[in-house]
Amino acid sequence: MKQLDDVVLSYLSLPKTNYAIQINGPWGIGKTHYITHTLIDIIEEVHNDNDHTSKFKVCYVSLNGFSTVEQIGEAVFFELANTKNKFVVQGIKMVGKYGSTMTSFVGPFKEISDQILKGISETAGDRVKINATNNLLNYVIIFDDLERISDVLSIKEVFGYINSNYLESQYAKVIFVSNDTEIHDKATYNLTKEKIIGKTLTFKNVSSGIIEEIFTSVYEEQADFMEFFVNNKRNILEAVYFVLPKLNLRTIRFVFDTFNIFYNRTKNIIEDPTDFERIIQTIFLNVLIVSAEYKEGNILSVDQMTFAHDENIYFSKMFNKNDESSFENQFIDRYYGKTNFINEHLHFFEGITQFVLEGFTDMEEYRKQILNYLSKRKNSFSSGNDLQPIQILHDFRSFSEARVKEAQQNILQKIENGEFLASEYLGVYSLFSYFEEIDLILVEVDKDSVFEKGFEIALEKWIPNNYEHPHWREREKEENYYYEMKKALIEKTSNFKAEKVKEDITKWIKEVIEGDVNPETYKKIEFENNLFEIFIELNVVEEYVFNSKVFVNYLTGFLHHKYLKISNAKDFHSQEIPYIEKFIEQIEHFSQMGDGDIDKIFIFNISELTEQVKKVKEHVSS
Repeated sequence: MKQLDDVVLSYLSLPKTNYAIQINGPWGIGKTHYITHTLIDIIEEVHNDNDHTSKFKVCYVSLNGFSTVEQIGEAVFFELANTKNKFVVQGIKMVGKYGSTMTSFVGPFKEISDQILKGISETAGDRVKINATNNLLNYVIIFDDLERISDVLSIKEVFGYINSNYLESQYAKVIFVSNDTEIHDKATYNLTKEKIIGKTLTFKNVSSGIIEEIFTSVYEEQADFMEFFVNNKRNILEAVYFVLPKLNLRTIRFVFDTFNIFYNRTKNIIEDPTDFERIIQTIFLNVLIVSAEYKEGNILSVDQMTFAHDENIYFSKMFNKNDESSFENQFIDRYYGKTNFINEHLHFFEGITQFVLEGFTDMEEYRKQILNYLSKRKNSFSSGNDLQPIQILHDFRSFSEARVKEAQQNILQKIENGEFLASEYLGVYSLFSYFEEIDLILVEVDKDSVFEKGFEIALEKWIPNNYEHPHWREREKEENYYYEMKKALIEKTSNFKAEKVKEDITKWIKEVIEGDVNPETYKKIEFENNLFEIFIELNVVEEYVFNSKVFVNYLTGFLHHKYLKISNAKDFHSQEIPYIEKFIEQIEHFSQMGDGDIDKIFIFNISELTEQVKKVKEHVSS
């Protein structure tokens, strides 16, 4: 930023300039942060060469949303009021009494404030006929967000107004801050800017100083979080610059805020300081990379990242070699094997991906993901720094034939005994298939029979986690038994998930009836896309609807929020129509079975629910 600072200082040293300078750059790159946190301080320490007794004062105005040039005058007026004698209240009263045109005449503020206090009654123009010559010589007026003026206001009018009122008549120093690629009337802008802007400075990127300043200013009260940043600053900044070569301040702030959430949550999960220090760096990279991909529009759903959740880095280069254009391969090419810090710490947790993309995650499932990762990592290493056999096979090029052969024997024995998780069998199977292709199976073995025996044992005792998806990276062509294992894993995972969703919905219904709905439970139900199908499977109408007024009334309002407020509900819920119809049939069936003594209020509530469900059906059908 020093070059930019020097140019601004040079501009300030020039006497009675009648042109502005411009600081231009993309949105989110940190221009406003630089202006408000750095440049203004620099300017206000500079003595005006035309008045050695005074330092420059800054009047900062955002043009965002301005639709008339008079609003510019008003904004400048009130900013000047804040920097001179604090007559803001009187100024507001005067504008209210005499009209906004009054502030088109800037004048020396002391004289304006004197006129305000006197409460003179002539016309606005006559009242503010003041000698304005040179009264803003000590001011630098910064107009930010030039591109964000209203479409109804011409850029030519803006330039003309500022030129007439502040540059040519007042000799004020004027700095425009903009992203000129977003200015709506580019032809007029390009034609007019040369008449008022003497020099345009390009704001290229966010400096490490600004990144550090953001971190320290926002999180300075969190001592341990700050300590982590200080101790790992070099790696953090290196990773930020690598992942975000076009630094965007908004994305950086999003990353830090998200990371702060998971930093504090993870503290409550991991007690061992060494484990925490290790994994928190992994979490930072996870947040940084997924946030960057999401902000660039590369990731639209959690499913797009299933290849990376619980994925081992060493497998990544073996798969899908012929599909270079796939998101998976492009993602791998961007991040895997690029820097030592990333190589050592890269891992992706589904809970973090879900939070970045959807704004929430099940923290209990996140806890399981963290502990599972730590457990696997510890099992990958023996005491000291000796690698376990699976790590040797992953990086076999670095070891002797005898060492790799020993590792293969060890792994195959564990595979046959069912000692791996069932979900890990696919990856290990692919690895041995790869060794077969390159003629590096160093032991005599019937691979399929070994895997078949062990997988049956492992599958029987395997309990899927919610975060384990039925999607695994595979080479272009796998052998038949690979797909048999995959099918079995998908079936067990799907059944497990279906039962888990039923448990969650049952828990939610009971919480509703008890009047104590947990927010995490609510979120799971709010985003469930097959709610009515599960209602039918759980026999919700008979078990709950006709046994609880509380649930009936709650469900009526909930359906409005979940379905009717969503304009494109059809895109998400049209598959539910047969189950919605069945739900309506069940309500009407049980309604007809009631005797004459049934509570009339309850009948009214049921009828409201029925009408609401019919509206839902109509809404998701159209």
